[in-house]
Amino acid sequence: MTFDRAEFTERHDKIRRRMEQEGLDALIAYSNSKVRGCVRYLGNYFTRWVGAQTQPDGSYQWFGSCAILFPFEGDPVLVTDQPWDEERAKEVSIFDNTYYAENFGVDFGRLIAERGYRTIGIDNWFVYPAIHYLPLQEQAPDATFRPTMLIEQTYRIKSDKEIELIRRAEHAAVAAVQAGCDAVDVGVSEYEFALAAEHALRQHGEIELAGASIISGGPRTATGSGLPSHDDAYVMRSGDWALFDICPSYAGYAGDISRMIVAGSLDDLEPKLLDMYETTRRMNEEVINAIKPGVTPLALNQLAEEIARDRGFEENKIGLLGHSLGVDIHDPPDYYYDGDPLEPNMCITVEPCLLMPGVAGTRVEDVVLVTPDGCEVLSAESPKELTDTSSRTTGARGERPPAGMPTHS
Repeated sequence: MTFDRAEFTERHDKIRRRMEQEGLDALIAYSNSKVRGCVRYLGNYFTRWVGAQTQPDGSYQWFGSCAILFPFEGDPVLVTDQPWDEERAKEVSIFDNTYYAENFGVDFGRLIAERGYRTIGIDNWFVYPAIHYLPLQEQAPDATFRPTMLIEQTYRIKSDKEIELIRRAEHAAVAAVQAGCDAVDVGVSEYEFALAAEHALRQHGEIELAGASIISGGPRTATGSGLPSHDDAYVMRSGDWALFDICPSYAGYAGDISRMIVAGSLDDLEPKLLDMYETTRRMNEEVINAIKPGVTPLALNQLAEEIARDRGFEENKIGLLGHSLGVDIHDPPDYYYDGDPLEPNMCITVEPCLLMPGVAGTRVEDVVLVTPDGCEVLSAESPKELTDTSSRTTGARGERPPAGMPTHS
């Protein structure tokens, strides 16, 4: 295991203290293949796949879920809905009572009724499946089920070991974005430089990423969330920029970074776009300078909005400024409306993004550790000044494609 039993015991103690505050007899922690944090944080297990699976009566239901029934007193139960993953679940779970169940709502409902639990919180309520919820009500009609986010509220604050893993993930992010930028040039397709970054993500981190990459070039950056394919990859011209937003994983913990580079010469970049980039970088840097315990994510977002407005890009700023990260790539807090003060040992991203539909987009992102008197930028070794590839363009790839040449491979 990445963490020893003592760390899990400390986590469980924190969770039970919050359960007592919320008046819960038991807690159901739910996770799926995309939102892994709750179950992995408590029990070390996570699901990797999702898909259709036949049932004994010949019908189908979707697999890809796992859950823990975590009582205020007594032994927890961890269940996976994938029969072929039961052995791995038993191997990695820290709980002795770990098994496969066709429907863990039925199993948990029975246990809740047998043990007399009256008030049960469901964490990850917003993605908890109806097929596992309705049996809870049927099997335990006297119990009350209510939504909670107490697990996420607990792991907002990272342990020293968690911070070290995020730090390592961010080192992988820095190496990967550099590899991607090194592959950008005039005449190079998005797919080529995306592939370079994807290879480095796994070379320096884990094979399985924390989140899907966003990599694009030229006008494709205007969507803010693109990824090229073999048959539809933009080919870079001088003055086009490439955008990388990549999310490696290290021992199950996420890294995140966004950087940009111009193919060919900066002189060929539209002045308005250069101003757009510098506004994005200024939002990133001024928000980072303002991060310290007691400041709210909402206030930081308002600061970024003020900068965008003053520089004429108010309509181009997307609402999201950043988010926490850890076991999952996107945890609370995020910066839309969260008014809870930041605390030491939170790990958060700062990723202002400006989008000019049909023209271009920008994003500059760092992972920041909140410290007792300010913050530390975990991706500080990666420069944010906008540079170009003019010093290394030679031969055919150093020439701007002729007018009228197709811009897709």
